Amino acid sequence: SESESESSFLSSRSSSLSSLSASPSSSSSSSSFNIYFIGLGPALMDIRETMYKQAPYSMALAIGGVVFVLCCISFRSAFIGVRLLVTVIFSLAIVVGLTVILLQDIQIGGAQGDGIHFVVPVVAMPVLVGLTLDYDLFLLVRIFEYRHKGFSTADATTLAMYKTSGIISVAGGIMIIAFSSLIFSELIILKTTGILIVLTCAIDTFLVRAWLVPAILMVGVEANWWPGKVPPVSLRLKCFSAEEVNDDDDDDNGAGYEEIEEEEMGEAGAQAEEEKEEE
Repeated sequence: SESESESSFLSSRSSSLSSLSASPSSSSSSSSFNIYFIGLGPALMDIRETMYKQAPYSMALAIGGVVFVLCCISFRSAFIGVRLLVTVIFSLAIVVGLTVILLQDIQIGGAQGDGIHFVVPVVAMPVLVGLTLDYDLFLLVRIFEYRHKGFSTADATTLAMYKTSGIISVAGGIMIIAFSSLIFSELIILKTTGILIVLTCAIDTFLVRAWLVPAILMVGVEANWWPGKVPPVSLRLKCFSAEEVNDDDDDDNGAGYEEIEEEEMGEAGAQAEEEKEEE
């Protein structure tokens, strides 16, 4: 294949250069010279070396710094940014691992078993990070709003999941359908980019947003908003059982529940809530 020929060409030239440098001419021991190679193989090697010398570190610094600083400003919290970075790393690790398996081990779509082309990560990573943060931030903003209305963090998470699950799932499905066309491209770079984006949308929509983000928020619970100030819990969710649902209510969301309602906690409700927490 073309990549194998490029690798053999570069290795042979490197060995030749090493032999020249190891045994210089005795007549010109004090002189120095440079050897330059031309062609597609050496040019690609130079491009790859230049890209990976700076791009990974600059992207990691930019993404980590921007996410952490913006989350500290927006949510007034020192922990939300860290938790978002955990979801980003989780999503990217799974997506890149699955893509390598598909292209290198399974070799789908005519792949040569070379893995991910070196251009794709540098070009696609900013897009993947944006897709990963998009739906997670949408959910966290709603949780933040409900928490400041007086709900506890657990109730705010439940209510935000209930209110946003439909629209986020539809948006993720649209993105998957839109970018899946790249998978059928004959160019390996476009195919790899399509696989990465589709996997990122699917994993973030149906796994990270639905399971990982709420689970991470339940670690620390109210401490997530430190050092910001949040109001004391004054509202709680009220959920009806199936027997209490009106028989003539056709819009029961197929689960035997009416739409989640908000009920202000009085003294009796607060006392009952404290007894429940003690149990």
